[in-house]
Amino acid sequence: MPNTLCHIAIQTPLSRTACPQSDLLWVIIGCIIPDIPWIVQKILLATEFFNSYDLRLYFMVQASLFFCVLLSLSLSLLTNRSLPIFLILAINCLLHLLLDSLQIKWGNGIHLLAPLSWDMIHFDLFWPEHLPTQVISLLGIPVILYYWRSIAHSDLAISFASIRRMVGAAVLLLCYLVGPFIFIDQLEDSDSYYLQTMRQYQQRQGKSIEFDRAEYDQTTQTATYLSGEKFSVQGNLPQHSGRLSIQGYFADSTTIVVKNYHLHKDHRDLASIVGLFLACSLTVHSLLLTFRQKATNLTGP
Repeated sequence: MPNTLCHIAIQTPLSRTACPQSDLLWVIIGCIIPDIPWIVQKILLATEFFNSYDLRLYFMVQASLFFCVLLSLSLSLLTNRSLPIFLILAINCLLHLLLDSLQIKWGNGIHLLAPLSWDMIHFDLFWPEHLPTQVISLLGIPVILYYWRSIAHSDLAISFASIRRMVGAAVLLLCYLVGPFIFIDQLEDSDSYYLQTMRQYQQRQGKSIEFDRAEYDQTTQTATYLSGEKFSVQGNLPQHSGRLSIQGYFADSTTIVVKNYHLHKDHRDLASIVGLFLACSLTVHSLLLTFRQKATNLTGP
């Protein structure tokens, strides 16, 4: 995926240009919704309490456009401008996923047509560290700072006055959290991210495999998958350790013959952390101002 700063730099001014009256904080929230599953996955993987393959399948379902729209609808029901805010969130979720699909990510992709189809979509136009991505990412900081004041002082339209809407939001959130379990088997059968291949340990030999950003150790010639499993790698390999995307096949259950590789040199994680920090800080700032204004209106001058 492009990093969070990149999404903010593209989607915020694009939304303002296309619709000058759009609520930009909801635009930024829409930029982040598709990444929420991956953020939670990283946190849970760090605890080592969960099966990494099960987590990956669950969060892949949540990251699909269908489930992003579910969460968008749930959030919009907590406002008094539900329809326009829902459209802002849903459209920006779609834009986020389409931007993700433009990058080259071997063994990776997006699920736009789920649950009708769990085939991954990817257009593979450029690597994440290509110069345009780096430039756009750097623009993300001045973009969010430029809009900060107007966003923080805008009316978020949050409302808890309707019990019906709150119940509806809760039901949709429950569907977002529980619904992925219904589709996990279908997703695994599609072999998205090669997870079915990875699970079938005894049947790996001879099968194709692609990794997106495995940790490669040049001294031991091993690549570590997201599950923590280490694989011996041989064939076409770089002379330096680092994050490595590979295309190849299994010589046996623990050995991969590499046909093509790409050694990543970008700082995507740092850019995403900075982008998320700024977006969360702006959201908290806006919420505090909104609730303070509501409190002032209730108590009077």
